[in-house]
This record gives sequence, C-alpha cells and structure tokens, in this order.
Amino acid sequence: MEDSRERGCLITGYLILSFIGGILSALSYPTTKLSQNLAPEIAKQFPLSNTAIIISTILGILTLIAVIGVFAWNKIAMYAFIVLAIIKNIVAFVSSGFTLGNSIWAVISIGIPALIAYTLIKRMSEEQVDENI
Repeated sequence: MEDSRERGCLITGYLILSFIGGILSALSYPTTKLSQNLAPEIAKQFPLSNTAIIISTILGILTLIAVIGVFAWNKIAMYAFIVLAIIKNIVAFVSSGFTLGNSIWAVISIGIPALIAYTLIKRMSEEQVDENI
C-alpha cells in the first residue's frame, strides 16, 4: 500500500520557499539595524518603522514554526500556516493600501497555503480511515 503521507514536490518546494522566506523575515530586524549603522544614507531612502520591522520579525519566526509543524504533519500547524498568510496580507493592506495588485496577491498568497493545508489534512484523514479498516 502506498504511503499517503507523501507531500509531493510542489508542496515540498513551496514549504521550503516559505521556510527560506521565514528565515529572511526573522532576520529583518538585525539586518535593518545593521544597514542603518553601516549605510545610513541608503537606509534613509527606504525608511521603515520599528513597528513594521518587529512585526515582520515576529511573523517570520511564527512562519518558521508553522512550516516545521507542517513538515511534521501537525494539523494545528497547518491551520496556523493559513492564519499567518491571512495576517501577512492584512499587514500588507495596512502598510501599502488596498489596491488591485494587493488584492490579487492576497488571493494567491492565502489560496496556496489553504490548498496545501486542505491537501495534507485530507491525506491525513485518508490514512486514519485506512488504519480503521
């Protein structure tokens, strides 16, 4: 019998990219502070508030935790992955405004994690049904 806990290359690839993005977001606070000290003239061209940097760092850390949980087939982590996608889009709407581009990106960036979670939860439930038979 084939193992239903295989993720597939597209889901695994997206999770790896999400993990890398989480690492980059988690490092946004120290790298921003370092760039402000090393190149203040460049940092002045791209001003960021401390609140935005801290929110990005926290969301990056939570994304790392959620992606690790999804790799471990944790159902709560799969739901957290969707919730984090929604929160990231709310932050994007607050910081950038409600535009057509942001709306399209929101549908895509919430839809992909939702499809991943749905697929993986469905595979988990199929495995439980197979075990009961």
